[in-house]
Amino acid sequence: MLRFTARDGNVLTAYTHRSPTFDAATGPIVFIMHGVSRDAVGYLDNWIDEVDAAGALAIAPEFPEALYPDSEDYSLGVGTQGTPDGSTYNAALWRSPGDFSLSEVEHLFEAVREEVGSERCRYLIYGHSAGAQFVHRLLTFRTDVRVQRAIAANAGWYTLPSVGSGTDPNRSIPYGLQGAPPVDMAALFAHDFLILLGEADVVRDAELRTTARADAQGLNRFERGQFYFAVAQEEAIAAGVPLRWTLDTVPGVGHTNAGMTPSAAAHLFAP
Repeated sequence: MLRFTARDGNVLTAYTHRSPTFDAATGPIVFIMHGVSRDAVGYLDNWIDEVDAAGALAIAPEFPEALYPDSEDYSLGVGTQGTPDGSTYNAALWRSPGDFSLSEVEHLFEAVREEVGSERCRYLIYGHSAGAQFVHRLLTFRTDVRVQRAIAANAGWYTLPSVGSGTDPNRSIPYGLQGAPPVDMAALFAHDFLILLGEADVVRDAELRTTARADAQGLNRFERGQFYFAVAQEEAIAAGVPLRWTLDTVPGVGHTNAGMTPSAAAHLFAP
């Protein structure tokens, strides 16, 4: 377990698990990002067997509801006054990139590398549900992150990699990139990034955002993940840049981290 002070001044906890075969110098380091339940320990428990088999060190930061009452404070965390919303960029409403909540994994990675003597230059990251929102926005708003491979599983809704045209509210922050600082789309699409979807994650439950702007991405998490990937394909073609992202589905699995973990680990720790 690690205690650290985030850039917003909150003192947070990151839970850890080290495989018995983890090599401090060369072993993989993986971040596990929890969902809206804020249950970092439970998420980490679901990954222990896979982490042990991979000889990895796993780190699960916890962003408690008491400190981050709005899930966007955790899964986006780029604003000086909550989440920026609109189609016009206002620099005063945005934190500097190093102060994003998203950037805490970068700070943790650097601290852990130094502590264990790791020679690893990059890390792996997985998030489920709100954690998947964290992961895809980390890649979007910090295209310079040291991520080797990333997986976003069963996100509830997305910040689309598109500015659209005109003042389309479905492409404005936080649902798209209108109103955001310029994003290096070539760098964004160059990430080794998997959108992983449970084929049975089609229930409109109490935790699913059902606003008109969210529903424009699909009526459930399975549809929204497919829509997100399709938009990325369209935008990469329009920009004339390669898309390294992939999409995969898990048959028979709904909105459950435990159900997604085996498939996610197979992708994340693949050579």
